[in-house]
Amino acid sequence: KKKEGVKKFECNYCNKSYKQKCHLTRHLKTCKIKKEKEEIKRLKILNLEIELFKLKKEANISNKSNTTTNNISNNTNNNNSTNSTNNTNSNNTVNINNNIILNDYGKENIDFLKDQKYKKLISGILKHGINGMQKYISYKYCNPNQPENMTIKYTNQRSNKLKVRKNNKWKTRNKRDVLEELYDRDKNVEEVLNVYEHVNDLDETEQMDKIQISFLNMVDNIYDDDEEQNDILD
Repeated sequence: KKKEGVKKFECNYCNKSYKQKCHLTRHLKTCKIKKEKEEIKRLKILNLEIELFKLKKEANISNKSNTTTNNISNNTNNNNSTNSTNNTNSNNTVNINNNIILNDYGKENIDFLKDQKYKKLISGILKHGINGMQKYISYKYCNPNQPENMTIKYTNQRSNKLKVRKNNKWKTRNKRDVLEELYDRDKNVEEVLNVYEHVNDLDETEQMDKIQISFLNMVDNIYDDDEEQNDILD
């Protein structure tokens, strides 16, 4: 019997193997499992876009509401106060408006998540893998309670552009590039794990617990298949 040749090019999606790289490349164009996984990733990015848009809209409404309340309060004070009091109110209004200093995009502050009141939230993020990662991104960039982290201005869902805060200015960027940066696996995983370890007093613990291990496995299942496949084809 003629010996069968070694099949060294394997599809990481369906595990089919081929003798030649060109055959694997051709297979990847029609692999159903690959298409399913890519569709899942596409939907998750789309969900993130929608979530960002919704939360930004809610934050804008909240800010407008606060501004209206301050204006009403100031008008009332102006009608019932002396000039000295009016000057004080005016100064306070300036302080309120200037109190929020936006961080630069990419330098958002996540220390607030290390508060014990977020312990349950962080554990839930890890338990839900990639979906939890999406929630983490929303809390980081779109939290009305942390307006200094709203470093992305996204007002038109149909546009392929958005603006990011850089050096105290708004700069226009390609939306897809920014979303890919938001979904950077290594950065997000490191941040989430550091916060989780802090709120659970695991900073000095060398070994990961079951929740951390499960989280990494779920995230890796989404990202690693594509990376390994690209390595084979390079």
